[in-house]
Amino acid sequence: MQSVDLDLNSVDSPQLSPCMSKAPFCLSPSFQMSTLSLPGHSSPLQSPVLTEGGSNAKLEEEEEGRRKRFPTDKAYFIAKEILTTERTYLKDLEVITVWFRSAVIKENAMPEGLMNLLFSNIDPIYEFHRGFLKELDQRLALWEGRSNAHVKGDYQRIGDVMLRNMCALKEFTSYLQKHDEVLTELEKATKRLKKLETVYKEFELQKVCYLPLNTFLLKPIQRLMHYKLILERLCKHYSSAHKDYDDCREALKEVAEIATQLQSSLIRLENFQKLTELQRDLIGIENLTAPGREFIREGCLYKLTKKGLQQRMFFLFSDMLLYTSKGVTATNQFKVHGQLPLHGMIVEESENEWSVPHCFTIYSAQRTIVVAASSKVEMGKWIEDLNFAIDMAKKSQEKSSVFIDSQVCDRSNLFGSPAASPELPPRYLLGQGQRPNTITHVCWYRNQTLSH
Repeated sequence: MQSVDLDLNSVDSPQLSPCMSKAPFCLSPSFQMSTLSLPGHSSPLQSPVLTEGGSNAKLEEEEEGRRKRFPTDKAYFIAKEILTTERTYLKDLEVITVWFRSAVIKENAMPEGLMNLLFSNIDPIYEFHRGFLKELDQRLALWEGRSNAHVKGDYQRIGDVMLRNMCALKEFTSYLQKHDEVLTELEKATKRLKKLETVYKEFELQKVCYLPLNTFLLKPIQRLMHYKLILERLCKHYSSAHKDYDDCREALKEVAEIATQLQSSLIRLENFQKLTELQRDLIGIENLTAPGREFIREGCLYKLTKKGLQQRMFFLFSDMLLYTSKGVTATNQFKVHGQLPLHGMIVEESENEWSVPHCFTIYSAQRTIVVAASSKVEMGKWIEDLNFAIDMAKKSQEKSSVFIDSQVCDRSNLFGSPAASPELPPRYLLGQGQRPNTITHVCWYRNQTLSH
């Protein structure tokens, strides 16, 4: 199945070449100058008769055309941003509606019920945004003077288009609210059905799937939040007396109402998506998506060992802290070396004790480790988030009982060597291609940390 062609520039009126629009004959610059500026004669191009009287109107017309072709108003550039990001967003939706659909149909890998749940929710949203993109493209074409130049009207605004479509978008709220269920059921099915899991993993290796697949299912709600931010910028730019202000303000009101309804859903979805992404990136831990678990922070720290400081990737959740190392396999995954429950954990700065810059000590019931951050700021962020998570875990009435098996944990002392890698379930061994780099990989290579 081929991707739907959304390039709408073909609707523009035909454009004359620069030569045809300026003169009945196409002359090279050198030929024009040689014939119009003969020796001993003044050039008619420099004649006062032509340059003073008849050219003012022409100059004004050219200036108007230039303003249309190269607008300088900030609102134009914001409108242009809406158009370009909408086009990218639609291509992102096609990863699901066109390419992933084609893959699962070809292999007959997805149960009919899940097919209906997934595509009956995403297809109507995709069709809506196709129409929205067409409207945006036509409006920007008029704004720039690229299309229907003979049409007179005030088209250098975007608020009316946004208002009309933000109102229409409210009808899709029920579809967006089901994305939580879609993500959950898709994850369950990939664990249960070997063929679907294989197709899923192989699809993620394709060039078209440049992010983890379930990330694309978050795009519709995230796009709503982007509309809200961009309309806030437009309203801030316009004065209250501007002709486009009222429409932009009403459009902002409409999308803000939808965003408020879906904000909690987005938080849950982003957390679930992150946990499922990490489940695939980490070797040696199961049930990472246990109910109630929340992702808080990930990033690089240097763990003090017998061999000195060694780079490790740390993951902080609402109930535990994991530390891992980058694998050398083609799957580009991280191997879990240890897991520390937050219950009873204490964190203290220890630069003076160990004479290592930006280092702190983590005391847990299982073991004590000393780690160093790349800067004082990074150390402060880690300590702050760790103490916050420890405090929240202490207050929580429910303590997660989902921990990795004791054979996976690093049972060594402070300077102990990592435990041997446990035998991996078959689901981790599928496919030797490299998945798209996730935020985790970026943090590792750049030695950075990121909080949720």
